[in-house]
Amino acid sequence: LHPTVLHCLNHITTVARNLNKPVRICGEISSNPFYAVLLLGMGFTQLSMNPLSIPMIRRVMREIPMEASRQIAQKALTFITAQKVHEYLTGEVAKLIPWDLSAYAKEIAPQNGRNAK
Repeated sequence: LHPTVLHCLNHITTVARNLNKPVRICGEISSNPFYAVLLLGMGFTQLSMNPLSIPMIRRVMREIPMEASRQIAQKALTFITAQKVHEYLTGEVAKLIPWDLSAYAKEIAPQNGRNAK
């Protein structure tokens, strides 16, 4: 959730969109509901993940409208620390999801001022 990394990811989607190209992200980052909301909101059009994660991510995507994901992503890009991004992201997604995602929130929490991912 480091802001520099988020800005790089956002830049990738902007370039792809300007070239009318789909943009995909591969890796376990997509299997976390918080990251999935953020990535879709930034404009990633396809998420690749472990097949066991697909039902949860589909469930989250059904609950959160794309426009809400976009708004969350844009606001997340305004923070200057990973901790602030984490606080905002987990708070906003939790407002929109009616079930407990605390284990996923712990997974993305910055550790000692740094994000583990």
